[in-house]
Amino acid sequence: MPGLILSLGTSLLLMVFTAPSVEAQGRKPLFSVATIPSVLSSYGQAYAVDADLLYNVSSFNVVAVVDPKTNRYLRLIDLSSSKAVLSSGLGIASGKLYVEAYPDIVVVDLASERVLTTLEQPVVIGSTYGDISVSPDEQRVYAVIGSSDVVTVIDSRDDSIVGTIPVGPDHNSLALSPDARRLYVTNKEESTLSIIDTVDLAVRRTVKVSPDANFANFPLQIAVARDEMVYINFIHNKTGGHVAVFSPDGDRLEDLDLSRTSTGIAVSPGGDWLVTGGGDIISRNTGKIMENLSIPTNGISTVLFAPTDGRSFITNMNHRCLSTASGFQSTGWTDRN
Repeated sequence: MPGLILSLGTSLLLMVFTAPSVEAQGRKPLFSVATIPSVLSSYGQAYAVDADLLYNVSSFNVVAVVDPKTNRYLRLIDLSSSKAVLSSGLGIASGKLYVEAYPDIVVVDLASERVLTTLEQPVVIGSTYGDISVSPDEQRVYAVIGSSDVVTVIDSRDDSIVGTIPVGPDHNSLALSPDARRLYVTNKEESTLSIIDTVDLAVRRTVKVSPDANFANFPLQIAVARDEMVYINFIHNKTGGHVAVFSPDGDRLEDLDLSRTSTGIAVSPGGDWLVTGGGDIISRNTGKIMENLSIPTNGISTVLFAPTDGRSFITNMNHRCLSTASGFQSTGWTDRN
């Protein structure tokens, strides 16, 4: 009976549940995993393809620079010149690093690793965790700041705020569709998913994620596959961790059970696998957990796939480490579209 203590901003949750079966039991693991020691715990992360470097941010308002080729932490970028009290989301656009640093957004020049500017956001009280997503052309940056009731839209060419989108209080994660025409945003307080048209910056649909909206039942993070299927981690105080599967337009298709609950989730570059922050590796073909990675417990985390070699990286707010896994070969399964 595994247990979990999960803290997101002002919420503290103790959960105990029975884990579903794992297909990998009794056979050789399909995936290899390594844990990289760190001087700090970490949450959000972003990958700079040109420099082949990984960046992850900690709650101590520093950004760590990681060499993924050697699995070594290289240095820290200090954000103390800003007034940030907690950092969580990261995004890279136009040679700059955008840091969701509650209560504002800090912009860092990647070449010099110096803070360029701070984009002030409305001061909000409540959850401090947010997220950042960047359009494929890197011209638009979308940011959510914890308990704020809007998504902020930034033009990365001059770092101007070009729009705000009302989505309700306490949203904690967002993700773009592959063509960047839809933006998906989770709302923790109301336990909903909002689907936004990025052309006119308007909410087109809002749907329920967890059946009961309260401090112990809410959505966590979002992953969008290349076939535009939407996957959302969510927790329920009676049944544990799950992944809700939605169509691109927001129709709920199925729920997948998790063996360990954590905030992070991502889809492998080939589209075959889902990886969660708790270490569950799920086949998108069958919806079953094929393996659970041997990683430290991490109630709050993010998952990112390196575009260079397809490895996954899992951050950890509970322990001072970063986990990485490899072996995500294609199974020959095709996307749903």
